[in-house]
Parts: sequence; structure tokens; C-alpha cells
Amino acid sequence: MNFRLFRIMVAYALFSVPEIAIWVGLLIFLYDRGGASAAGLIGGLSLVPAILISPLVSTFGDRMPRGQAIFIGCGHGASLLGRGLGLGGRCPDLRRCAGL
Repeated sequence: MNFRLFRIMVAYALFSVPEIAIWVGLLIFLYDRGGASAAGLIGGLSLVPAILISPLVSTFGDRMPRGQAIFIGCGHGASLLGRGLGLGGRCPDLRRCAGL
């Protein structure tokens, strides 16, 4: 058994399961609030920035050392998580909570 490959597969599973759970939770919340059209519209619109930005950002990611790219990505994710935990799940004004 290749233990390095096994560790990578376990790490991917630990990443992908919460990622999918967040998407499912978001879509259920949107479906509850506005029906199928709201869930489809917001779910699709939330992917548009990634579609537009990823080709540009990927070139910068390819030019920097892998460790630095991972550090920046994880730091960004940790800052978003910290912001969410600081709110305690409550956000009276979505624009203010998103930092806009």
C-alpha cells in the first residue's frame, strides 16, 4: 500500500466533504427562502467570479513557489473563517459582514 497516496486521498476527502456540505447547505437555505429559482440563480451567480478570475489568477499561481501559493490560499480561507466565527453566525447587514 502506498501510504503517501493514502494520505493525499484522506486529505482530499477531509477537504471535499465539508466543501460539498457547505454548497448543499447554501442551496437548501436558498430553496427554503426563495424556491428553486432563487437556489439556481444564486448558485449559478456565485460561480461567475471564479469562472472569470481563475484564468488570470492561475498564471500568478504558476509563477510563484507552490508553498507560497498554498500559504496565501490557506491564509485567505482562514481569514474568511475567522470573520465568520467572529460574527457568531449572525449578520444583520450582509454588505457589512462581507466587508463591502
